Order: sequence, then C-alpha cells, then structure tokens
Amino acid sequence: MANYTTGLEPALSKAGFEEAAGTADIIISERRHLQITQLSFFTDQQKALASYLKSLNAKAIPHFSTSEAAGDLQIARIEMSKLWIIGAIVSEQVPAEFYPLDLSSSRSVLRLSGPRIDDLMARLCAVD
Repeated sequence: MANYTTGLEPALSKAGFEEAAGTADIIISERRHLQITQLSFFTDQQKALASYLKSLNAKAIPHFSTSEAAGDLQIARIEMSKLWIIGAIVSEQVPAEFYPLDLSSSRSVLRLSGPRIDDLMARLCAVD
C-alpha cells in the first residue's frame, strides 16, 4: 500500500498501487500550515502589481501557468488575472487594489513521489 498522510489509501488500492518489496509504490505527504494569499488584478493594474512584486524580490509577474521564487516566497500565476503568493506574507500588507484573499485554510498541497508516480499521474492527468 502507499505511505500517506491523507485519506487517499483506498483509491490507490483500488487503482492497483500496492507495496512492493517493503517500499511504497506511491508516497503521499501533505504540507500543512502553508500560507497562500491570492491576488486578483486587471490588465491595467499590471504595472502596479509588478512594482508590488518587485518589493517582494520577484523579478516580474510570472507568465500564465508558471511560478517564480522570490526569496522565501513562491509566486504562482494560476489564472490570467490571479496570482498565489505562497509563503509567509501578511494579507493585510497587500495593497487592497489587488483584492487579497487568504486561501491558507481552503487549499491543500500534496507531494507525490515514489517509483510508480509516473503510472499514477498518467491515470490522473491527460497532459504529460
């Protein structure tokens, strides 16, 4: 069976991912207490947003569906008009014009690893 810290063991078992030779085929760990702040912006606010991100040591606004490290923070562009700042940042310090929203309690981050992770991802995702 898989090593896990979440409730996904039954799904993995049904999918045929069993423990082999004393090691787990799939290892799932959940990162807890992760702070995520979402920023929303309009096209005409990109210059102000770039300036704010620069104050966080980011080089630029990440391209769509990419992320960039900025010191201890990770800045991810999850939609064309939305960013997630992952790491210790106080939502109240974000300019209100970017509609900061604390998503820390509403999101979960899973780390998937192990020798059969490619098989699992092939079943779950249509994209390589």
